[in-house]
Amino acid sequence: MLCILMGVFTFFFSASIPLADAWTIDHISRHGGDYGKLRTWGSVGYGAPLILSLFVLKKSGISQASDLLPVFFGFCAFRILSGIYALLLPDYHATRKRPKLKLKDLSTYLQPYALTFFFATFMSRFLFGPYYTFFSIFLDEQGIADNFKGIFWVVAVIAEAGLIAVSGLLLRKFNEVWLLTAGLAAMALRMFIYSLQPAWYIILVTQSLHALTFGAFHVASIQIINKITPEDFRASGQTFNAAILGIGGLLGGLMGGIWAESYGLSGLFRLLSAISLATTLLIAVLFAIWRNPPQKSIVQ
Repeated sequence: MLCILMGVFTFFFSASIPLADAWTIDHISRHGGDYGKLRTWGSVGYGAPLILSLFVLKKSGISQASDLLPVFFGFCAFRILSGIYALLLPDYHATRKRPKLKLKDLSTYLQPYALTFFFATFMSRFLFGPYYTFFSIFLDEQGIADNFKGIFWVVAVIAEAGLIAVSGLLLRKFNEVWLLTAGLAAMALRMFIYSLQPAWYIILVTQSLHALTFGAFHVASIQIINKITPEDFRASGQTFNAAILGIGGLLGGLMGGIWAESYGLSGLFRLLSAISLATTLLIAVLFAIWRNPPQKSIVQ
């Protein structure tokens, strides 16, 4: 039953993320604004219940499933409110006929620059999948109580939100490829530190690397997919990118379970660090060869 519930939840939740990004980009292109500053509120919304969990969850190392019921009830309530609010958002494409999506319109995705980007996207979530799955278990092994685990996630979210808030400035100073590569490189360092099983305060500080491993990578991904996708198909482009992320996360979580069973969590993180480093070097070389994004293949 739990697997069925998770499947239904993920089916709808995963689809909402690329649609929200596509709508945000549409809104900014018409009314101006900074994507990073808007997206920061998503991180704030993610972090707020984590802080609340410090007071709601029991202060014990071992918890029962029933202890988490307040979290599930609160989540359901806010998702319903979000769904109602989404109905009030304007549809920027409702006043004109939308062209039908054809495969040739997205032939730009088969060009080397785009393929390199999608490979980086896949690998980022392949590496992140085991982290999301096993990090709380890793904290269990370090003797961290359930109510205190939220602090580790909050630090990550604060770092992520801070970087995303200034991402516009970073993109002007550097570029999307630089942020993408920096995110992968930071992942190698982050996983290596976890593999050493350091003291809790070192793990806490290391969580700030989430600013790069997720924040920088996410902002860069949104900008790149937006650049190479025709405007009328932004939602499809963001969804395609999200699908690759989903496949990467699925395979990463599956392989992470096998590796954790075989080598333990320390060995798992060390292996993820090595793969991250190899991926970073490969991506840097490929983007050095194919520097410029392909031209959009449809006349707008």
